[in-house]
Amino acid sequence: MQNKSGKILEGLFRIGFEKEFVVKKIIKPYFAVDLYGGAYKSDFEVTGGFFPVHQRVKTNILSLGGIPTLGLEFIISKNVSIAIESRTRFSYNILDKETKNIGSPNTALFSDQYYYITGNRLSGLNLNVHF
Repeated sequence: MQNKSGKILEGLFRIGFEKEFVVKKIIKPYFAVDLYGGAYKSDFEVTGGFFPVHQRVKTNILSLGGIPTLGLEFIISKNVSIAIESRTRFSYNILDKETKNIGSPNTALFSDQYYYITGNRLSGLNLNVHF
């Protein structure tokens, strides 16, 4: 069994726009695009495992990207609607990871830059209440 103790700090900033098209009185298809920037930072101490280890692992990730979205909103009443969405996420990530074996002078540094693309057929089912 492996034990982890530490902390995570994560933040995300998104900005975007949405364009609706009225097809019928109760159905509104829409298109949206969000641009985002995110940061993730963690600092953990790991002990145990099948081969016992005692490590301190620090990770920093900076992420930039965009999320185009297609959706369909169903109007139930003047103040209530239900929407389904399909999204694709495009991101560019910069990863820095430092692993230090406690009790040993060995430290492993790992840096990488990578692109990440995910697509979801159905990524959201929203109940909207308008005031």
